[in-house]
Amino acid sequence: MSKVVYLLGAGASYGKRNGMGTIIEGLPIMNEIKRELNEFRIWFGNIENIDRPIIILENERPFKEVQQYIVNAIEFMLDALEGRKSIDCLAKDLYDNYDSWAEEANVSCGNLYGYLKFLMASFFLFEQHIHPHDTRYDSFLNTILTSEGNIPENMYLLTWNYDMQLELAYQMKTGKQLPVCIPVEKEGYTTDAKVFKINGSANYFNINHMDCLVLKNEKELIERMFHQYAITHSEDGRFFSSGTTDLYFAWEKEVFDQKSQFLKRNTKDAEILVVIGYSFPDVNAIIDKEILDSMPNLQRIYVQDKNPQNVIQQMKLLLNERLRNCIEPIFDVTKYFIPKS
Repeated sequence: MSKVVYLLGAGASYGKRNGMGTIIEGLPIMNEIKRELNEFRIWFGNIENIDRPIIILENERPFKEVQQYIVNAIEFMLDALEGRKSIDCLAKDLYDNYDSWAEEANVSCGNLYGYLKFLMASFFLFEQHIHPHDTRYDSFLNTILTSEGNIPENMYLLTWNYDMQLELAYQMKTGKQLPVCIPVEKEGYTTDAKVFKINGSANYFNINHMDCLVLKNEKELIERMFHQYAITHSEDGRFFSSGTTDLYFAWEKEVFDQKSQFLKRNTKDAEILVVIGYSFPDVNAIIDKEILDSMPNLQRIYVQDKNPQNVIQQMKLLLNERLRNCIEPIFDVTKYFIPKS
């Protein structure tokens, strides 16, 4: 059987919307982020007092005080997103221009870039709490998994998504944790996994990296958020670390390089590449080119998207002449494409 590699982007976790554009399942995409982030701000600001104070560096802080710190941070993030296409664009700007951002935010110490990661993990946990996961993952897993609940030997999944939709669908189907690899050495991950998360995960991790995967209880979600805030902030509320989230971006190339050899080991014999919901943005081009070059035996590329021709045009900039003529568009996005071979 031919070796098949999947490359997933945000569109793979899009899910469904009703006629009003409200999310029925899945996660928000770029043009929905600000609306959903504002809902997150409102929800968080309306949380009633929990029954114990927040402990920061062994000092008790009033619940409402800590709550207001986080609400202010979300509002700052909303303002900063104005005029930007995505959270990733904001993150890149923070990464490149930290000093000017710190001055604007009146932060004399700490790490705004890490602060953003903390907020993103909180936001995506909230979104996965209020919306069912994209059920296309269910039908995909139902089709491909072996009788033992494993991803087939001839298949490898690469994903740029830092959400937990795939892991959530897998856990709900099998009752087990999906083994994944991220670009850094962390206990709880395995380099033998059939899934490589290029950007890591927007989640709160302990030794068991799935510890916060399924938080159906709102009280548990709230407590985890406040706990994460407590371990990442200084006594005066100013941020100083990214906590336990394993979220990274393409421009942190030194992070990707730590584990890229495991990715390439699993893609070198690929004959088929299936791209789902990924647009090959310029900011990811260096890593995308490295990934595509790691598959010298490719014979066929399928691009599944509502507008696959736009994706193909962008992708062709990274491909050699032979592969530019081996791409087939897939317009139907109601379920993930699985090649017959």
